[in-house]
Amino acid sequence: MWRERPARGDQPALWRFSLEDAHTRQRRVFASLEALMVFLQKQMGMEDAEMTSREES
Repeated sequence: MWRERPARGDQPALWRFSLEDAHTRQRRVFASLEALMVFLQKQMGMEDAEMTSREES
């Protein structure tokens, strides 16, 4: 996770995220926390509805 400074000073900084596979060393970069979570949910075989219902309980 790192903070990326904007090209223009009047814009807010953005947080970026990355994951690396320990076996293959393949690195994936995500532009948002939401994109990272969607990727992880798909990797775990979870549907959005399942994740939402678990968070609510």
